This record gives sequence, C-alpha cells and structure tokens, in this order.
Amino acid sequence: MKNKALIDEITDNRSNEIDNSLRGQSLNRASKGTTPKTMTPWEWEEWYALNGIPDSHKRTHDKSRFGFLKKIFSCRSA
Repeated sequence: MKNKALIDEITDNRSNEIDNSLRGQSLNRASKGTTPKTMTPWEWEEWYALNGIPDSHKRTHDKSRFGFLKKIFSCRSA
C-alpha cells in the first residue's frame, strides 16, 4: 500500500482516486438516482413519498404458495 501511495505521489495521479467512504458511496448512489439499500422506516416513508415505490419493493401475493397451507388447515378443522 505504501508503494502505491508513493507512486501516486510521484506521478501526481490524484485524479483517479476512488472514494470508498460511506459518504462517497451515498453521493455516488444519489447522483445516479438508484434505489437506496438501507434506511430507517421513516426515511423509507419519505423516500417513497418523493420517488414512489419501485416494483422491486412491492409485494406480490402468490396464491399458489398458500394453497398447501389452506389445504392442511381445512383438513384439520373438518
């Protein structure tokens, strides 16, 4: 790591640095307009109000998934 820093200092190659800090990552995400990955419930409410709910966050109800359980519980009660 020291060698890379020394080489960058000698060649003055500071413009190609990538900001891997949380601040840099959030700024990068915000400038691209992609969906955030983690927020508090209140932040999500605000974000959904401003941007809408993306399809990936909407629940889909698959009725076939519950068919097996429905069959089991209907047999037990009879």
